[in-house]
Amino acid sequence: MATHPLVGRDSELTELRALLDRLPERGGTCILRGEAGVGKSALLSAATAEVAGRDLRVLSVTAVQAEFRLPFAGLDALVRQLTGSAAMPEEDSPYQVALTVLTTLTDAAGGQPLVLAVEDAQWLDRPSWEALTFVGRRLRADPVLLLMAMRDGEECEARLAGAGLPELRVEPLDQAHATALLDRHAPGLRPDLRARVLAEAAGNPLGLMELAVVAARFGADTLPPASLPLTTRLERTFGVVVAELPAPARSLLLVAALNDGDRLDEILAAGSLVTESPAAGSPATGEPATGDPVTGEPVSPATLEPAVSARLLDIDPVYRVRFRHPLVRSSICQQAGPAQRRRTHAALAQVLQDADRRVWHRAAATMGPDEELAAELTVVAERARRRGALATSVAALERAARLRAGPADRAGLLLEAAETAYDLGDAKAYAQLVRVVAEHDLPPAERVRLHWLQEIATGGWSGADRLMSHATIAQRMLQAGDPERALRALAAISLRCWWSNPGPALREAMLTVADRLGLDPLDARLVNVLALAAPVERGAVVVERLSHLMSQVELDPERLFLLGVAAGAVGAPDTAGVFLTGAVAGLRDQRRLGLLAQALTNQAWSATQMGDTVLGLTAAMEAGSLAAETGQGRWVLTADLLRGQAEALRGNGEVARTLIA
Repeated sequence: MATHPLVGRDSELTELRALLDRLPERGGTCILRGEAGVGKSALLSAATAEVAGRDLRVLSVTAVQAEFRLPFAGLDALVRQLTGSAAMPEEDSPYQVALTVLTTLTDAAGGQPLVLAVEDAQWLDRPSWEALTFVGRRLRADPVLLLMAMRDGEECEARLAGAGLPELRVEPLDQAHATALLDRHAPGLRPDLRARVLAEAAGNPLGLMELAVVAARFGADTLPPASLPLTTRLERTFGVVVAELPAPARSLLLVAALNDGDRLDEILAAGSLVTESPAAGSPATGEPATGDPVTGEPVSPATLEPAVSARLLDIDPVYRVRFRHPLVRSSICQQAGPAQRRRTHAALAQVLQDADRRVWHRAAATMGPDEELAAELTVVAERARRRGALATSVAALERAARLRAGPADRAGLLLEAAETAYDLGDAKAYAQLVRVVAEHDLPPAERVRLHWLQEIATGGWSGADRLMSHATIAQRMLQAGDPERALRALAAISLRCWWSNPGPALREAMLTVADRLGLDPLDARLVNVLALAAPVERGAVVVERLSHLMSQVELDPERLFLLGVAAGAVGAPDTAGVFLTGAVAGLRDQRRLGLLAQALTNQAWSATQMGDTVLGLTAAMEAGSLAAETGQGRWVLTADLLRGQAEALRGNGEVARTLIA
């Protein structure tokens, strides 16, 4: 087996090799069992390949589902290889056939020991199975080794329960070995896709290799889908298990696969709405009529028993449903037609109690524009953002954009999604979203935001040339009665203003708009704009407002970050350190990696200004690492410069010069 190395299968290979080593003095039987795609066939192949280097004879047969009801079909294929004789006589009992086969095997093995390898033994017809298990229990004194691979499921459990044969369970690979196998087959896979494949395959070798093929098709700048599509081979492997189940069980499995929760009562309630019923939807398509409830036939926990017996899912003592492998879930979803999926989502939307989850399923069940639903998804996105679930917020905004009828409205939501993806640190997502938005004909307000995001996505810097026109756009927004967007426009250019030192005309234009916004003077966004746009002209005002805000403990991490940046901009590094410490902790909890990299960079700067080189180095190193991971090249450079400054203050001149160079 050394010529066919299998990753993570040393213990299984050792057991199989020990069985081969006992021949010809002693024979035996071993059942290799495990889930679909886990590597049973690979182990069986490795064992039979080893036979080539020994004085052994190997016979192989693969049971076929189509012959499941043909008596002795499987055994006939094996005996034909052994003797070349005609088919097994159907009038003989399995017991009589088994005795004949046992005699034939022992006679044939007299001159050369035999290895019998049976693939997909769960599909052996019943007489062949009974005859082979009879033989298998009596091979210990004969030079014959019987190896059978069986896929877990109801048929496997029923057969092995009374067979009395030794088993070798083949489990999914652990994380380390799964990673090694993936690296062997897809060494150049993008880190985000690599992590996706590892998560979705869950240690299943077939899943790892097949999903790696799919993932490798995505280019460096392509945003992958929420789940990787199954290859034909994977869909066939896992789909055949589902296809064997009764129709009501298959319907319930689809409900469980599309449900974003795991409660059995939810699945049964929705499942009772999606069984065949003339009242539900169009007779031609099975679609639920718009606005009408989905109806169906009642189901019970017993409906899922065939799926549990097939080892597709488990139901724990508190009635939570869990798929035994993520690829089973993916296969179920992929095999269902669009109309069937929409109908199932509509049923889930009817029975779920949580408002956010209902909205998601309604959106999945909706094909055309729906302004009301889009507005609800926007609210869901904002709630998700406030609790730090930024990936959910991005997905909700993207889905809401697809439900809006107007191009400008769609573009606005996609811009929101891009900004949120940037905060999350998903460089691939925000770059893709920015490219999509750029194809739209945008109003002036959105063009300002797009320009800001384009600079982030490309790592470029336009300088101060366009800033006056942006300030003019912000003024027009205010005049049009939209102070919120005017503030956003100011915020988008204020940091550029601070870095570019564009001159008094632009500063005056920005201050004019800021002073007319009518905001609370202690609004963190306004304080940040004033500090960055006019650190000298409004520095004293900013410092005074920061001192008032120091006592407010209810500020969210994003506001704390803005105040920390403002304090740094007006030369108050001690105050900046206080705000940024809270911002870093909060952003870390919310996993807002893009903004966290920036907060850490600012924390490193304020700490270094205060002479705390230990914190300065620590924050700068983490900032640089996060900025690199999230595609923020400018912040990587800034973090390196800050490390150089901290090292210089510590007297490490050579290290500082290397970093600065």
